[in-house]
Amino acid sequence: VDVEYIGEMQVGTPPQKFSMDFDTGSSDTWIPSTQCDRCSTPRFDAAKSSTFRNASKDTWTLRYGDGSGAQGYSGYDTIRVGNVTVPDTLLGFATKESADFAADDALDGIFGLGFPDLSFANAGKLTIVQRMAQLGLIESPIFGVWLGGSQDGGRGELTFGEANPARYQGDLKYLKVTHERYWEVEFGGLRVENQTLRSNTSGSASGGTNAILDTGTTLIVVPPSLSRAIHEVVPGAIYNASLGWSVPCDMAHPPVIDFMLGEDETSFPVKFTDLIRERTNAANDSLCYSGVAESPTSLIILGDAFLKNFYAVFDYEQSRVGLARSI
Repeated sequence: VDVEYIGEMQVGTPPQKFSMDFDTGSSDTWIPSTQCDRCSTPRFDAAKSSTFRNASKDTWTLRYGDGSGAQGYSGYDTIRVGNVTVPDTLLGFATKESADFAADDALDGIFGLGFPDLSFANAGKLTIVQRMAQLGLIESPIFGVWLGGSQDGGRGELTFGEANPARYQGDLKYLKVTHERYWEVEFGGLRVENQTLRSNTSGSASGGTNAILDTGTTLIVVPPSLSRAIHEVVPGAIYNASLGWSVPCDMAHPPVIDFMLGEDETSFPVKFTDLIRERTNAANDSLCYSGVAESPTSLIILGDAFLKNFYAVFDYEQSRVGLARSI
């Protein structure tokens, strides 16, 4: 249920199509190549693209927070995403990928939407979205994300260069990015059942207590103290060391969790019913997995379980994220 959001990217001339995870939590864009025997299919065939050129003989290795990863070589080619065509784009072409990538039939590669300094293969250089703006292909180096849940048929929308007001209500509340690496903003804490919960440890790369807005993470990930406090107000919640938290699939009176973000601790409320995931398939089939998971560290990640409740605008130019209630 709402595990990952995937869209199409075309690479090369003539175009070869790939299903991509558009990931704000990383900055490298890569696809499997024909040099990878064990990679998922389709695989990019550089020999069949008239616009491909090698970048260098250097190789790259990527490792993600969940332990998955890939490695390969770099090259340049034309990409097409939606109605935007970007020539001579630096991409990674995987010659090896971890087993979970190879086993994911719906996913071919990763489209990185983080900041330049987060890149392993292209550190410090412009991201694809920034380059779109530099080339005049879009008006501004921003992108808007709408993640429709299962009730929307699993649909989502990614727009480059502008927001889509049809996908949200009210005004966007902009939050300053605290460190231009991840899309991280100040995290003031949570408010649950009129009780304010603070994180007592740093969850950030820049020293303060921050939260990373990450479309590439399925769940909301918080330190154990916050996770326990959240689930304490959910009658019937159960913790399992290997499976995490389970909660009743049906709640008569679901609590509301207020996420306090930004310098002024603006409240972004989420009903717990929007955090209920698939059934556990345990002997008691009235239990479902929770969309809130415990981090073994102080890291705080607001993944798809949070973001599907809001329309989000990621602004490279002004180093900020705008959030508004999604429609």
